[in-house]
Amino acid sequence: MIILDELRTLPMKHLAVVFCVLVFAVGAIYSNFLPAFATISAVSLVAILFGFVLFPHCQASFRAYIPPLKAGAPDFDFWLAGRQIGLQPYAQSADCFVRLTRIPQLLLCVFIAAGTLYIALFRRVNYTPLFRATGWWGIELLCLLYSILLIYCLGWASECGTLEKPTMTVGMLTSAQNGLNYQRLTFEFFTPDGERFGGYTRYFGKVENVVVVFYDPRNPDRNMAHRSLHFHSVAVREVMQWREYGLPAEPVRD
Repeated sequence: MIILDELRTLPMKHLAVVFCVLVFAVGAIYSNFLPAFATISAVSLVAILFGFVLFPHCQASFRAYIPPLKAGAPDFDFWLAGRQIGLQPYAQSADCFVRLTRIPQLLLCVFIAAGTLYIALFRRVNYTPLFRATGWWGIELLCLLYSILLIYCLGWASECGTLEKPTMTVGMLTSAQNGLNYQRLTFEFFTPDGERFGGYTRYFGKVENVVVVFYDPRNPDRNMAHRSLHFHSVAVREVMQWREYGLPAEPVRD
């Protein structure tokens, strides 16, 4: 059980890379990469379908708690999901909703994975012309492309699993590390018990100072900021006065 818990905390892309290396290593040993391509395509297709099964159960809308401005404190504005919000003397709630993005890319992954499975099961493929024309570079390029396919599909399934039944709260950005074309942002948040947790996210563009955090209440170290979502986007519909004080977040019930 301890080993399984540790594996769940690993990023999905790390597990995907290890799986691809093992599968392609077996293909290289037996000089037959067709079973490797078929295996990765099958796992990718299952991951996509698994994500679509979970997607109807994902939290489509929620309310994030915004604490009131303390007495005597100066005015303070912050940016949340592209919207500027000012703190008020009373508690507020941000009515947010989640929408699906990158649908064409997902459909392309389905086409590639299903097409590869069809070729592997019903067609004979000869890699000799490709090997003679490009050497091992052609095979290595195909291996790299199918590894990216698997990482992409597993990322979709993992993200849908995170959004299925999450606990939501607001986290503050605490630091930023500049890269070549991105910023690595560090955020922290508090659970209802007052425990502090944190994580990392990347944002290509304008830096916000507040993020929506989705986390597993059983293991808050498993968390994801809304800026880390690749297939979903979070937007603020409206900001209103919070009617129940002291609660960090509450799902919207239609």
